[in-house]
Amino acid sequence: MVEFNQGYFTKTMLATIKTSFKANKELPSVQLQSFISKNAYNSLQKEISKLKFKNEYVVLHHRYARAELPVKLQKEFVSKELVSFISSITGKKIKKLSAIQLQSTSYQIIDDRNLEKPGFDIIFDLSSDWDDSFGGSIVYVDGSGEYTKIPSQANSLLIVERKKGVQKFIQYVNHHAQKKKRVFLIATI
Repeated sequence: MVEFNQGYFTKTMLATIKTSFKANKELPSVQLQSFISKNAYNSLQKEISKLKFKNEYVVLHHRYARAELPVKLQKEFVSKELVSFISSITGKKIKKLSAIQLQSTSYQIIDDRNLEKPGFDIIFDLSSDWDDSFGGSIVYVDGSGEYTKIPSQANSLLIVERKKGVQKFIQYVNHHAQKKKRVFLIATI
């Protein structure tokens, strides 16, 4: 069972999170640290390590591996508690999560033929031994060239609102990553 840090679920903390989320007018976002309880996080990493990731490679768009979460884990993770929490911040319901795995030579670029519509990204970072010098950061950019680079943070929840014109890409993962892998769960709503 995936257990969340209950400190985030109090009315007072939820109000603080909503205020923080809305504070950045250009890119409403919030990153919550230690979002999953320590024991549940360790168990979750073991479950994720068993997933069968399939490489995806579309030259002009992305190169990474993706896996679907087993139904049982999907249901545990996307619990009523989490759906209610995310909904109270975004006004939308989180649905299906996908697992993305980055390693050396992984990337995602912005492709004018496949632009994302405005919406929300819900990202659970499960990368305990990742160093941002490897690359693999998620970067949000608006139409004017302004960007926000989101560093890797193990056991965190990132909620980002993509307004009109805001797109994301994944910074190229360089050779310094060697055999290390960055894994995150993502839902786009």
